[in-house]
Amino acid sequence: MKLVKANIVIAVALMYLGVGFSLFAQQTNGSLQGQVFIVTEGADNIRFGLVEINLFEEAGITNYIANRLKQAPSDMPKYDERVEAIEKSIQEIKGNIENQKKLIADYSQKVDSGSIKDAQDGVKLSESIVETFERSKVEILDQEKNWPDAEYLLKGLTASKCSTLTDADGRFNISIPNNEKFAIAAHASRKTPGKKFAKDYYWLVWVSLAGKTDKNILLSNHNLITGDSKDSVVLTKY
Repeated sequence: MKLVKANIVIAVALMYLGVGFSLFAQQTNGSLQGQVFIVTEGADNIRFGLVEINLFEEAGITNYIANRLKQAPSDMPKYDERVEAIEKSIQEIKGNIENQKKLIADYSQKVDSGSIKDAQDGVKLSESIVETFERSKVEILDQEKNWPDAEYLLKGLTASKCSTLTDADGRFNISIPNNEKFAIAAHASRKTPGKKFAKDYYWLVWVSLAGKTDKNILLSNHNLITGDSKDSVVLTKY
């Protein structure tokens, strides 16, 4: 009987030790290192400094994205109205261009060459405006096709598990539990010469140390939300 009791005591002790080791393992942190950069069409590496890196727990980010996708149809901008307004403007301008061309042809022999030149310059200006409107129309149609976009999906994300900032070379190092799955979120902007608006880049990528002490991750062209990376939280190609 004493031997049986002793064995029971040992078994219970081992059980508690096992629980203790399990809890200890859950509390162990590792190092997540990475870099945020973009490779341009000209093969230049653009590193992003002072980019905020946020990590979100798996369950929370999964529910958040599911809710955003569910709400997206109701929040979709009125792209059709914008396209309709642009098409109306294009038709009006094209009508004016045709009228101006007829006037130029009718009066080319009756007015001085300077007036004709001014009228022709006006036609060219109107044609360039039409081209600008046409490009805007294509951009709006692309936005409609790609809705919901990355900005919408990430807007409103709060209460991250932990966060840090990239250094001047776009590098970061953050401590996270080594046996949990997280989503790493980042947003960078780049203003290019000759462009009116900055270009935005968004990432929301699954990451896990998988029990290891450290891991390196790159946030670049290959795993943007707008890509088809298998590691992206949002499995949508825009």
